[in-house]
Amino acid sequence: MARFCKEEIAPYAADWDDEGIFPRELFTKAGALGMFGIRIDPSGRQWTGLVATAAYVEAMAHSDSGSINMAFLVQSDMALR
Repeated sequence: MARFCKEEIAPYAADWDDEGIFPRELFTKAGALGMFGIRIDPSGRQWTGLVATAAYVEAMAHSDSGSINMAFLVQSDMALR
């Protein structure tokens, strides 16, 4: 995840914010990496706990984008409750 954030988001984050755009294809790429639903175990029956979210947020810090981090966190954690 950190590599994805460093390579796919960080180099472009400031430009996207300046232009007021959000590349929706990032959701597809992040989903393919398993970045959404990170607190649900593979069986889908139980929560993995806050440690998974903490690791996720730490990796997202490499994106240099608060707006994308928030959008991803909503999808990965909040929307699934």
